[in-house]
Amino acid sequence: MNQGYIVIIAGSAAFVYGLYCLFRMFAFKKWEVTDGKIIASYKSTRDENFQNLEDAEITYEYEVCGKKYKSSTIQASGEMSGTPSKTGWSDIDKLLLKYPPGSNVRVYYNPSIPRMACLELGGGEAVFIGLVFGPLAVLVGYFFFL
Repeated sequence: MNQGYIVIIAGSAAFVYGLYCLFRMFAFKKWEVTDGKIIASYKSTRDENFQNLEDAEITYEYEVCGKKYKSSTIQASGEMSGTPSKTGWSDIDKLLLKYPPGSNVRVYYNPSIPRMACLELGGGEAVFIGLVFGPLAVLVGYFFFL
């Protein structure tokens, strides 16, 4: 397969993902808030593409209409990873300080599907990356590789 087609397909996929994240951001405005409690909070590491990445593993429980739920989704837009910082606190370290085990938190949940929940409603970065760099990749693939 020609490199141009690969770049166009990747750019198109990024653009569609950006649209999906944008749709989700608007849907989150209808989510409700309840109280929850952090039951586990720790850092894990993994190797990916010859790079050491950190992940925040945060599990919390909350209650909606008398039924208890557990979730580990931190940000509405998806997973959060980062590279370890050798000089200071990484974003993952700051996140773990923000959500220590046993702390009370606000949990955002989908009133239609209460098992869908998150701690933060962010996600603008994914929308920006998908909607700006997706079409840019399509144009680069079309004009420079085809």
